Amino acid sequence: AFIDATEQFPDRITHPSGYTGSGGVLTVDVCIDPTSANAAQMVVPVQNLVKTYNERVMPFGTVFLNFNNGVPGGTIDFESVALHEVGHCLGLAHANLASEGGFPDPSDPDSDYAKAGDGANDVWDLAPGADGRIASRDDVRGDDVGLLYFDKATNDPFRLSAAVVDATTYSRQAADLPVGSTFAATATRFNGASFAVGSTEAVMNQGTYYDEEQRLLTADDVSALRYAMSGLDEAEGTSDDYDLQLVYGGFGTGCDIVLDFDASKTDFAVCGVTTQRIGNLASQHYRITNADVYFHPTSVAWYFNAESCGNGALEGAETCDDGNTMHGDGCDQRCRVETGYACAGAPSVCAPVCGNGDVQGPTEACDDGGTAAGDGCDALCQVEPGWTCGGEPSICGAAACGDGLVAGVEACDDGGASPGDGCDATCQLEPGWVCSGAPSSCGAAECGDGWVAGLEACDDGGSTPGDGCDATCQIEPGYRCSGPPSTSTAPQVPALGAPQRALLALALGALGFVALAVRGRRRTA
Repeated sequence: AFIDATEQFPDRITHPSGYTGSGGVLTVDVCIDPTSANAAQMVVPVQNLVKTYNERVMPFGTVFLNFNNGVPGGTIDFESVALHEVGHCLGLAHANLASEGGFPDPSDPDSDYAKAGDGANDVWDLAPGADGRIASRDDVRGDDVGLLYFDKATNDPFRLSAAVVDATTYSRQAADLPVGSTFAATATRFNGASFAVGSTEAVMNQGTYYDEEQRLLTADDVSALRYAMSGLDEAEGTSDDYDLQLVYGGFGTGCDIVLDFDASKTDFAVCGVTTQRIGNLASQHYRITNADVYFHPTSVAWYFNAESCGNGALEGAETCDDGNTMHGDGCDQRCRVETGYACAGAPSVCAPVCGNGDVQGPTEACDDGGTAAGDGCDALCQVEPGWTCGGEPSICGAAACGDGLVAGVEACDDGGASPGDGCDATCQLEPGWVCSGAPSSCGAAECGDGWVAGLEACDDGGSTPGDGCDATCQIEPGYRCSGPPSTSTAPQVPALGAPQRALLALALGALGFVALAVRGRRRTA
């Protein structure tokens, strides 16, 4: 949402100071009034917020309360409030209905509904829809006029679904809502559960609490900045696009944005701006011509953080500082060591702790809670060949029976799924076989084990020859064998036909003649 947009002029887009319609790098200087109270204490927080807007990182889990932050109890975090107010000075409006919507108390749940005009009936139509959750995708808003831009594909304020952010991918029009949505969803901390992002909230949602740290942008904040950066034609990739870059100008009063403590300007904090139309009267685009942020010096107890996360030095409550404010590399955007990592030194060098059950990408592909090899996830938390792993802690199993790799519960894998070759269709050993290697080579387990396998023609459970199945498990001449264990049938004299009987008679007669001749012969001296 943009500060110049109203129910009467809902399509107005507000740009930062200095934009005239020409593309390129648009620099916005940010200064601290040197005569202001707390001028010295503002330096680090202001430097931090300049870096935050330039990096435009969009993590989840951006709201830190009570013991999860370094903000003392009973105080308001200056950097969190200043980050919000500078957003107004760049042209961004509240993403929720907020105080200008008739909800002066930010703790009122109805203030979290998406920013809109109250429509022709001049009353807010506020109903949470079927899910009972305020600010989610199915809010029932009657004739309220939407002013908050949403992702046309997802209506998810916590994620960017497309690389391009312009009028082709974002809209405020109800007609452009995706199927299943009835109004723009808002990035509130109480809506995070609907989108599985935890305690995450847009910086431009109104409402800051005591003992709270909220120093990070979300996709909702970044998408609004980038929509404006797509220029007057609201089309990214054309000549009027600009790249917004904030520059810390130190102490001074001549910058585009000046921060000051002044009790006469506000009872808490405010960005006072003036704007001017860009182009002719038909233009819906405006730019900021003057922007000053004011804080009341005594209405609340202010906390000024002393550390500058991302400078490579360990300061204040930091537990690491790797020289950047990216999350997912072991040292998060708040310079705290991320779960599953160990960090040392300054600048900090971080590495995942393999074996803790948390998969830390991109260096870990699995983590089963241990470092033993041979179970699918090796000692370096990489998936072993032939395995697949999923979940946290990782559960690993064989990738596929028949891939030639013995893994998981497989006892063998010969590269195929045909039974009868020693390794069956489920990659288990078939009875009477032994297999080794990958791909597995299989053969008979042992002659005499009662299983006919491999090159065996029989196996009667023993190795004694003369029983039909010899010591090498081959069928002996004249025998027949069947079954495991093999049962042998003794040799049989074949039945003789008439020709065979005649030949036998002749043979026997010849033998009788020879016998008589031998019997009548006498020995000589």
